[in-house]
Amino acid sequence: MRSITLKNQAIVGTVNASPQAFADAIHDLGEFKKRWPKALAALITGRHTIDAHRDLLLGPAKGIKNVIEFA
Repeated sequence: MRSITLKNQAIVGTVNASPQAFADAIHDLGEFKKRWPKALAALITGRHTIDAHRDLLLGPAKGIKNVIEFA
């Protein structure tokens, strides 16, 4: 969170779960990062520019987790 704030980054996504499920997932991700940092980092299988948004949202699914980076 510190890096996100200091680098003026934003996290945008969609979640179709309850607020409690979302809070639990945040907690679990923190635990995963402590135990298996390399494995967690490997879940992000693609980093893309905003120009790729249409294909990422409407095209065939690719990878586990894709991230759009704003530079």
